[in-house]
Amino acid sequence: MQSSRLWTLFIFGSAVATVVLIFFLDLTPDGPRERPLLADRRPGTPDGSARGLIILVAGDEGRAARSLQESLVRTKAERHFAVVETAWTNMLVELSAALDRHSIDRRRIFLMTRSVGLGGAIDCMASTGVIAAAHCWIDSGDEPVNLEGAVVPGNVTLVAENASAAPAAKSAAVSMAARGTHVVYREMEEGDGAEIHREQRQRDVIDDAVVWFTTLRNESVAVPHDDSRLLQEIMGERWAGLTREDFDHVARIGGPVAGEVILKALGSDSDKYRIAASARCKGTWFGQKVLDKLVGLPADPNEIVRLQAIDSLAILARWHNTQAQEALCRAALDAEMPDKDRATVVRELAESVRLDVPLGIAVRASDGADQLACLNPGGAWALRTFLGLLASDVPALRRAAEGAIWMWKVPDVGGEELAPTWRKRYPDELYESLSGGPEERRKAILDLKTWAAETYPAISPDAP
Repeated sequence: MQSSRLWTLFIFGSAVATVVLIFFLDLTPDGPRERPLLADRRPGTPDGSARGLIILVAGDEGRAARSLQESLVRTKAERHFAVVETAWTNMLVELSAALDRHSIDRRRIFLMTRSVGLGGAIDCMASTGVIAAAHCWIDSGDEPVNLEGAVVPGNVTLVAENASAAPAAKSAAVSMAARGTHVVYREMEEGDGAEIHREQRQRDVIDDAVVWFTTLRNESVAVPHDDSRLLQEIMGERWAGLTREDFDHVARIGGPVAGEVILKALGSDSDKYRIAASARCKGTWFGQKVLDKLVGLPADPNEIVRLQAIDSLAILARWHNTQAQEALCRAALDAEMPDKDRATVVRELAESVRLDVPLGIAVRASDGADQLACLNPGGAWALRTFLGLLASDVPALRRAAEGAIWMWKVPDVGGEELAPTWRKRYPDELYESLSGGPEERRKAILDLKTWAAETYPAISPDAP
């Protein structure tokens, strides 16, 4: 008989020390066996609302659970989520038990898989229609995968852990995207030199998934009645005197319904309201209407609003939102914007593509037709933007562009022969040449553009 655990973290800390207490809920197909400390329905979020739920399906003897636990602490999300750790064969039984016995926000139920292969990950995704988003590590891809009739969540991240898993994971990503799913596709580099950076990159990718889960809501699940009534009050009788707590409640509810409040606040003449609303956009997805408004805010007269809008767009760009990516590229090249703001945009744009470098910029599908499937066209746009700014007359922009382009060079440790994937990087000497005299720098920039056009066809001057 297989069993699983529902665990939650409570953090008690001071300037001297932090203690993490982990409480477990044992679950089996015969029913849950609850330990006394979780016998109540006590919510775990700071404001007393229901928690989100992460369903962890893994076959790696607890390593994924430990990694997720550490990530929840690093991202300060430990009180916002409960986690069901389970085998995929028991997932539905244990999901039902968790929803029945605990205060779970049904708009915030997420799936994470590790070491179950591509087929296992898709089986988990397709087994229930309540998942808001899925983050799946793919370590093998030999088994045939059929997406026909599968109920795949609207948001999916696929991470190919090795070269053997990449072809099937790419094809699945392309198929999901064609069906209307928003897919974020990433790969891990291999080779002796790449291993040095692999552990940190894994932590970064898991942290990114937790932050992504924190922002999303399942838009197919209705907002609870009490929250709907609260939003109506905020939009009506309470509008003239909104507090920080009111905006926090709006962010907790999230999604397009709460986005109506944010949209109204972003269009307000009040700097206070625009600042509060743009700040909440950094941690919550409020829907397309709010995004349409955000893309114009880097030109807002208030500096705080401008910078928070740039932060919000960069977070969305990190998850391959093409509208946010395009807005940042456009802002970086906008000579009408203050130079300081443009340099900030370049740095944020660089951070938004960090987890994609070098393998997730343009993906070629393994479908026989060798079709170029740019699942992340914005990554190519970003690289083209950085290359264009290397010759800028503004020192701050040049420095920011150099900092961004640095991510694509071969790491200092090892050599190109150690990792085939490093062919998508450029030699370290080329970066060093950017610090040379005018002629040496001009040649280095030309060489970088040639390397980029050959390595990533999507950023060729002839590309659309």
